[in-house]
Order: sequence, then C-alpha cells, then structure tokens
Amino acid sequence: MTKKKFLLGLLLVPSLLLSACSFNLGTAFEKNDNYKTYYDSFADVRAKYDSGLGEGAEDTYNIKNSLFNDYTVNNMAWEKDENKVAERQYVYIIVTFKEVLKVESLSLYFKATEASRSRISAFYYVSDDLSPKKIMYLSSPAEDPEAEPPITYDDPLISDANISFDVGFEKDTWKSVTFEKFKQVGYTDGLLHTGSNSVLYIRVENNSGHDRGTTEPVTFTFINLLVRAIE
Repeated sequence: MTKKKFLLGLLLVPSLLLSACSFNLGTAFEKNDNYKTYYDSFADVRAKYDSGLGEGAEDTYNIKNSLFNDYTVNNMAWEKDENKVAERQYVYIIVTFKEVLKVESLSLYFKATEASRSRISAFYYVSDDLSPKKIMYLSSPAEDPEAEPPITYDDPLISDANISFDVGFEKDTWKSVTFEKFKQVGYTDGLLHTGSNSVLYIRVENNSGHDRGTTEPVTFTFINLLVRAIE
C-alpha cells in the first residue's frame, strides 16, 4: 500500500466506523426510540471560553442539533451552519446529566486548528451549585489574596479529577477522545454514577489560566457526544 493510500485510509476510519453504526451507547440508551431516551437524558452542553476581558463567555449547544444525530455521525460535520460548534479556546465543556446513570464511557471528537498536545481532565459534581464559579481564564489577572477585593479562583486541582490524560491533536483532523475508568468516591467499578441534574466539567488544561505561560492554548471544535451507559 502506498503512503498516500494509507494516510487516506486513516482519515476515513472515523467516518466509516460511525456510519457502520459500530458504536454502542449501552443498554440504558438502546431503546429503538430514535434516541429519544438519549436526548432526554441530557441538558444542552455548555462550553466556556475566555472573553479576552479577564472573564468568561459561554456557548450552548443542543445535543440533538449539534452533537449527535444521523448527519453528524455519518459526515463528521453539521447539516446546518446554525448548528456548528464554533472553533474556540474552550476551557470547560459541561455535560449535564438529567437522569441517574451508570456511565461506562463518554467520547467526543475534537478537531484543533493547529497540531498540539494538551492534558484533558474531567470533574464530576453532584450539582452545578458545587461546580467552579470563579474560573481563571487566560486573560484573567493573577491570583492575589491580598488585593482589595482579593483575587482568587476555585478551579479544581488536577489531582481531584475523576480522570485526566494527555491527548495529541493533528491540525484539522478529527480526534476521538474517550473518558472511561472513572475514579469516583464511594465506587470501585470504574463507572461514573450520575445523579439527576449532576454535571461533568471537561477541562482543556492548555486553555486554563492556571497553565498560562507554560503551555500553548489550543483552538478547537467538537462533535459527536457518545455516552455509553448501562442499566
């Protein structure tokens, strides 16, 4: 096989696998109901990014329209421009679970505008009220507890993540990123046990203000949220 044909085959693999319906969303969602159960189990996905003014901004994406449907799965693209996920330096991607679930894995496809390497971490909260509210963005001022008023942030530590790992991105190429074998207090089965209206904060460490000056920010879009859960 020539190098050109081999590389073409690699690029086609994600689309071919998905169009062949080889993915499995698990017994909690395989209901033969056109994924109604799946869509009803999540709120819109929120994605926080730096406004450039020392604070954050937020995009909201409907899963059915933007993150998982026949068109996105078979084409790795969006049928309508209005449903596209914008290319931004997202710090947090927030998945809200509306139901009690036993999550085996959660996958997203990322596409970066430049080749890069980043650490990605995920933090589970039983309620969004407990999630970080004072987020440090790349343009945020440095922490200064003695300032008036004090400048402090409450982003969680990587050591507190339910899962954290490094990911390499190629320029303009879809990359599947899968979260599985979760660490969770009170459980040893590797599943993520979610409660109603609980949240998972997925953090791209390169885009966090806490990593400012130590890593290069990564601009990316994402598609095809695939959550596998069992009953």
